[in-house]
Amino acid sequence: MINSGKKNTIRPAGSTVIFFIFSSFLALLMASQALAAESEVSITPAPLRFTSVSGDERKFEAHHWIKDNYVGGIKEFSLYSANPEEKISMVSEGHAFIDENDLKGELEIEKEDFGFLHLDYKEFSRFYDNTGGAYRRFTTFKSANVDRELELEIGHLALEVGLDLGKLPDTVFFYEREFKDGIKSRLTWAGVTEGSIIRYIAPAFQEIEEVVDIFGLRMEQKIQGFDVKGEQKWEISKSELMREERWRSTTAAAADRKIRNQIQEPQARFMSTTLEAERWSKDEKKFGGVAYRYVHLNNQEMENIFEMNENRVVTNFANPKQIRNARADNDYDSHTWVASYLWNLWPSTNLVGRLKTERIIGHGNSLYPDDTTAGAPDGIINTTARSVTDSNIYRFGESISFRNTSISRTALYGELEFEQARNWLSEDRLSLAGQSAASANDTFSRETITHIGRGVWTLGARILPTDHLDLTTHVRQRWSNNDYDDTRETDPTGSTARSAFYDELDVDITEYAFRTTLTSWIRVRPSFRYQLRLEDDRSRAENEVAVDSDANSQTVTLDLSYQPSADFLLTTAFSRQLLSVVSPAAASNATTAIPRFTADSNTWLFSVNYFPRPNLTTTTSFLLTHARNFDDFSDRGIPMGADFDRVDLTLGLQWAVNERLTLSPEYGYSLYKANADAEVGDYLAHLFSLEFTLGW
Repeated sequence: MINSGKKNTIRPAGSTVIFFIFSSFLALLMASQALAAESEVSITPAPLRFTSVSGDERKFEAHHWIKDNYVGGIKEFSLYSANPEEKISMVSEGHAFIDENDLKGELEIEKEDFGFLHLDYKEFSRFYDNTGGAYRRFTTFKSANVDRELELEIGHLALEVGLDLGKLPDTVFFYEREFKDGIKSRLTWAGVTEGSIIRYIAPAFQEIEEVVDIFGLRMEQKIQGFDVKGEQKWEISKSELMREERWRSTTAAAADRKIRNQIQEPQARFMSTTLEAERWSKDEKKFGGVAYRYVHLNNQEMENIFEMNENRVVTNFANPKQIRNARADNDYDSHTWVASYLWNLWPSTNLVGRLKTERIIGHGNSLYPDDTTAGAPDGIINTTARSVTDSNIYRFGESISFRNTSISRTALYGELEFEQARNWLSEDRLSLAGQSAASANDTFSRETITHIGRGVWTLGARILPTDHLDLTTHVRQRWSNNDYDDTRETDPTGSTARSAFYDELDVDITEYAFRTTLTSWIRVRPSFRYQLRLEDDRSRAENEVAVDSDANSQTVTLDLSYQPSADFLLTTAFSRQLLSVVSPAAASNATTAIPRFTADSNTWLFSVNYFPRPNLTTTTSFLLTHARNFDDFSDRGIPMGADFDRVDLTLGLQWAVNERLTLSPEYGYSLYKANADAEVGDYLAHLFSLEFTLGW
């Protein structure tokens, strides 16, 4: 199991140390020259931010991304310095709340005719609710939670050093590190049993340690009027993952209280080479560019699954899930060619065309050993499933777009894009005997050709009928059609199992948006926006009829800003969202049909800014979200639909004491009240904070 203690995950290692030493020396040299000039500095300390939460603290943190209790730090820091004589400048900014793991810092130093250095670091945490679903008919386990604090730290470090080498190509060296460290919730909920009823509402979590190192070189040079660019990039990633699912039950059956841990260790090495050339015509009416990219990816993954009883003793139940040292290895190579052309036909009209060709070759093999000895596993592999896969993909893409402003007060735009793909896939799976005889269910072979067609078209316009009216609208449709043809397929002896089940999968998405705004109309600025999204997923399994799933949403938003005087501004908004998801289960017989999931909601927002004095500003904001979608289908599953009330209120004050000092106290109120029949976890929170800004 992963050690979930904190680590210094971001520490560079190996050859990157030399790069950092060189870059740090260069930064100090350039910064010493920049700081010789006058500088502008601003800092906003936040010495006090205290949050008091009554109720579900974890849900509050997940909703607001801030921690309960006391947090202090620096909200904003900025530094600007320039030395015109040395032609050098430096800009730095950032913020830091260490207790909340909210950090950001940027440093950019540039010296004319020499080069630049850019350093960027940011780190933040995502918080997750530790509860699962709810089932109101249960008494002991109406809901369940994870007895862990679910927090995932996410970070990114980027360093770029650019050198101006005169007649030689402009050169940029870069290094990046991305990391994740912590625990997040997963949606693979486990079962909860009371009596003879089981509902999958027990939450699951996953421990994550992930590090990605990226480094490379970019070069650019002008050759015979062409801008020629090249990039060589390498990427190394390594992860350790552990997911846990824990069943709950009021029965005496040990299988109803089992614990399952899945441990994965994926690693990957990525390399890409990119070459580009582009050029404008002499009259600057035409622009053309071509590019080629080669990618090689090699990855491996180890996996273990441990199924245990409630005391964490490894145990095989009726359907054993003990996997030991499973391994997969994959290689991926792709070649991509792209060409683009822009033509300014007239001052009011331009056309852009693009072409793409791609070839992908993939190979993979895996071993999946299991230990199925009844009761306590004996550590000896019973059978191993061995798979070998090969794929060969060709992709072709075309697109054309236009923009036209020839009609007075009107801008029209449109785009048409197509992609065609042919995917040849070969898979051969064989069961290898161990302590037990080979399994007939793991013997399978197939060869499949998938024809894929995708497309997108978009039409839009911005119209200004008068000086005070602004209209924007667009409609977009996307489609993807996948046709699976098995040219070779064998049935495993004594079973009809397959590794693939679908003959067809089609996705159609239609989007429409419209917005109108009245501008400069007395002191009132109203706005109306409508958004529509319709998604239809159609699938057809082997020897079955086609089935449809739909996900539809509509959003209507009304905004109004009112400024009766220079010292008062009122902003209000109302948003109505209609959201529903329907699966094929809704069309089954009346005793087992699962209804549509709905998440309709109404949201109101009010904000007031008042300036009673030139050096004094008061702010008030109020947000209310109201959702009523509970529908009791307890006999057939868990209740469907979002059902809650949420209130957020903020009162703030900004007082400029003098030219260099500003004080900013703030109070926040937050309430979340859920329908206990559909969701668990309410909270009431009060937030107090004090900030002050110093500048010199």
